[in-house]
Amino acid sequence: MQRKFAFYAFFVLLLALLSSYFLLDFFAFDPKKNITFRYLEDLGEQHISIDDYRQVIGNHQACFEHVRRKNLTSYYERKFSSTSSISREIIDQEVEKDLRDGRLSMFKRFRSTKNITTMYHRNKLVGLYNCLPENEVTNDSVMIYNVCLNKDFRGKGLGKVLMKNAISHCQAKEVGRKLSLLVYDDDHLAINLYKKLGFDFEEPDEDFPDEFYYFNKSLMVYSGKTQD
Repeated sequence: MQRKFAFYAFFVLLLALLSSYFLLDFFAFDPKKNITFRYLEDLGEQHISIDDYRQVIGNHQACFEHVRRKNLTSYYERKFSSTSSISREIIDQEVEKDLRDGRLSMFKRFRSTKNITTMYHRNKLVGLYNCLPENEVTNDSVMIYNVCLNKDFRGKGLGKVLMKNAISHCQAKEVGRKLSLLVYDDDHLAINLYKKLGFDFEEPDEDFPDEFYYFNKSLMVYSGKTQD
């Protein structure tokens, strides 16, 4: 009987120790302490593993497809607003076709994306951005594109970490050029973050082209005047 009681007591003590360990690990979890960045010329097979590349595509779709669907719908509604014969069904078909074509082409097209930075947490790819010279709507700036953070890592301050890295890295790559980005007009979380980091709204040097890529977007330019 005593031996049986001792076994149960030992088992309960072991469970308590294990629970304490996992609770401490959970509450001590700080993702910002385990972040690394990789700077890549592109996303070719020589620079990134196929598993990480699939993660890039998955993260990008999770970040942007729901926004793309909403804006495609508004874009086609506006485009066809003067054509009374265009039905809701036709608009929905156009939206789904664009989304489907985008998914099919993205896996190959993203391989050639230049000057990519990937962010890792404990060797897991969780975010990325890229930056390239731009002179279509700005006067020779370097623009930050494709800012994306894995949804499981949002709300932990990592978006700020990612953007701070983008600011320093992209400025160093293109010394002397102003830093810019495009933001969706209704993405208030992103707008607030960019403002805190020193971006301000600015009128583009040229009108945005009449194409979906620029639909519902505004230009922000880095001034360096951060907000508390």
